[in-house]
Amino acid sequence: MRLAPLFSALFAAATPALAEPLKVQVQDLTVEYEVFFAPMIPGEVLDLQVMGRPSENEIRFDAPDRGEALEGEMKLAWKAPDEPGHYPLTITDETTGDRFTLNVLVGYPKSDIEDGALNGYKIGQYEEQPLRGQDTYLPPEGFIEVSEETKDVQVSPHFRLGQFICKQETDAEARYVVLRPELLLKLEQAVDLIQDEGFDVGTLYVMSGYRTPWYNKAIGNTTSYSRHLYGDAADVFVDIRPKNGVMDDLNGDGTVDKADANHLYDAVERMASANTEVSIKGGIGSYAANAAHGPFVHIDTRGTPARWGR
Repeated sequence: MRLAPLFSALFAAATPALAEPLKVQVQDLTVEYEVFFAPMIPGEVLDLQVMGRPSENEIRFDAPDRGEALEGEMKLAWKAPDEPGHYPLTITDETTGDRFTLNVLVGYPKSDIEDGALNGYKIGQYEEQPLRGQDTYLPPEGFIEVSEETKDVQVSPHFRLGQFICKQETDAEARYVVLRPELLLKLEQAVDLIQDEGFDVGTLYVMSGYRTPWYNKAIGNTTSYSRHLYGDAADVFVDIRPKNGVMDDLNGDGTVDKADANHLYDAVERMASANTEVSIKGGIGSYAANAAHGPFVHIDTRGTPARWGR
């Protein structure tokens, strides 16, 4: 093995092309998409493992020239640099031509928050004691900067980073977001289900993604443990026929109402029931329209099942 800031790891010899896409273990998650993301903080080590490929296949890792990389057989360990930012990393199976892009987003550590703000952007205060002692309720370790340059970074095939920013107004030059990969895996599965029903869904409309504790309190929410604060919750709906900022008529009854939210809820529930991956288990809630918004569904990956509103 060797340590280097930029490298290409080649593992030899041609073999017949494989039909399945690249499967990559990113930290503790298995990803089978062409593009995904990984949130990190400076100095953190990212572990990658190519899975399910013959050992004789030629696998190339192209790591950013910032940070440090350690190569192994179909493995990569990459240490994030001190400077926050967007660092794309690619894995290519030269034997089959399959390619995987991981958009690494190195955020600012929580220690950079001063008086409840990060570089002028209000964050507020997280509860120091996790709810019921669960690690998923510990304060986030890092905050991803969202700027004009990074807002359109793909965090998965059908979603961009900017879709998940908090709705709060700010005079700060940049916004910051907490976003968990587990949520994107679950949202991508939801998109697949809707596409299977014949809807040409390019994405889901994210009505509410990340919320800072400051904003959550400002809009009157009394819970300080909302999953929106921890970056693994999204309030979503399908908006393509027509694209008008409101849920579509998913059940085909000619009316847009809570029955359409229930239709999406049921699809996600079927997916959740069939999936044994603990990391994406969590909450599903169905909501009716009110004066402020149309019907929508809440999805989160808190790690334990929770259901409401259906």
